[in-house]
Amino acid sequence: MFPYNTPKGLVYLAVFASLIDGAVQPVFGLIFSKMIGFLSKPVDEFIGYGGVSAADLEADISSWALLMTTCALVLGIGAFTQRSSFGTLGNNVTLEVRKMLYSNIMQKNIGWFDARENTPSVLTTVIASDTAVVNGVSSESLGP
Repeated sequence: MFPYNTPKGLVYLAVFASLIDGAVQPVFGLIFSKMIGFLSKPVDEFIGYGGVSAADLEADISSWALLMTTCALVLGIGAFTQRSSFGTLGNNVTLEVRKMLYSNIMQKNIGWFDARENTPSVLTTVIASDTAVVNGVSSESLGP
């Protein structure tokens, strides 16, 4: 399927977005667990323990929240880029397969269309349904 995926730059962008999306998720999990740790204990347990003041605790929580927001933003951009790129690639592959199928049908001898399995209604159904399967294979299975 790779030769039919055009433009090639979009293939690399989609793979790069998938890598970024997959690499940020474990980092987001670590940051989320740290935030749950901060939010699960009463504030009184943190303040005064190990010389931590209320301002230090607030600054710490704010920095972790900012990291969590940044990771969520990167995840959102990565997922959007990945899905839109793979969707566009799938549509391009489907278009190329339909063009090839249609041009091959047009090169057939006129007598070939007399057979029941080669009537125009059957052929248009094949063009519509079989290329939709190709679209599903080329775009939906490559993404997450």
